[in-house]
Amino acid sequence: MRISDMVGDVASSLLWLESQSRQWPPPITSGTLGPMDRGMATMLALLGMIVGFFTGRAYQAAQRARADWKRTRATIPLLRRTFLNLFGSAAGWILIVGVVAAALIGWTVSGATAHHAPKPAATVQSTR
Repeated sequence: MRISDMVGDVASSLLWLESQSRQWPPPITSGTLGPMDRGMATMLALLGMIVGFFTGRAYQAAQRARADWKRTRATIPLLRRTFLNLFGSAAGWILIVGVVAAALIGWTVSGATAHHAPKPAATVQSTR
């Protein structure tokens, strides 16, 4: 093959490409499913946009939940320490109240208050 033939082939290929580029975008032609009309293409585009929209929303929600989880997980040690301090304080007060109540109940049951008990009335003899 000569160089002049190759240049001619390249030139004819370029002319063919130029003629094809004038028809841009190329018309939708039939494939194995037959010709696709604009209505079907529009429906597929809308369906793709809807699916993409909801997929994006789900992705955003997952990212927000992940950020919230990380923020919450970082505060857990502080919350645990606060809970244990408050629980210890409440347990201490419950213990004090329990000891005082047990002492009062024991004091009442032991009879330590016997000297405060009323004395029985004297019997009266009848003169008859």
